[in-house]
Amino acid sequence: MIKSTHLKRAFGLVAKNEDVKLSHLLIKGKGEKPMLMLHGLLGSMRNWRSLCKHKELIMDRRACYLVE
Repeated sequence: MIKSTHLKRAFGLVAKNEDVKLSHLLIKGKGEKPMLMLHGLLGSMRNWRSLCKHKELIMDRRACYLVE
């Protein structure tokens, strides 16, 4: 039987208290509350770019963060 500690050592899954930099794109807009867009498993942040750049729907109301 494989213990979870063995898997953690083998795959480097030891928990560390470090910041992680995420790949993202910020589309600036008006408004105070930003919107965070997360794509699905096989998606891309580029798929949401055209929606966030739509002036009447998003840009006139808030900034949009697209996270990879």
